[in-house]
Amino acid sequence: MRCGVILVIIGFLFVSSSKGWGADWESFGGNATADFYYDTENITHPSKDVIRVYVKQLYTEKGVSDLVGALGVKFRTVRHSVDSYEVQCVDKKFRLLSSVVYSTDEEILESFNYQESTWKVIVPESIIDTLYKTLCK
Repeated sequence: MRCGVILVIIGFLFVSSSKGWGADWESFGGNATADFYYDTENITHPSKDVIRVYVKQLYTEKGVSDLVGALGVKFRTVRHSVDSYEVQCVDKKFRLLSSVVYSTDEEILESFNYQESTWKVIVPESIIDTLYKTLCK
């Protein structure tokens, strides 16, 4: 009986953990369209003052509706996306490198490549500003 209680407690700890399998997704904010997480295990530094990070957006109903309105009915089953960002800590700039959009069945709905994207200034109090403050301590 005691062993069963211990297994239940251990199982609860695994289920309630904010960490996922294969990546350590840590929450850093949210808004009306999505909750945002960054992968703490796969952060890289392609150059001295640049941080590359994966960000997961877990879409709300409003977020799904907005995507359908902007990109079409193909996105009605969207659940989340995983985006690759680079952040310049010194200059307080960022750029989006890629995005993969997943359905509720974990199938890829679309992937986008922005390798030639330009650096943009981080707007104060935006979700990217929250990410910047989290990464560039």
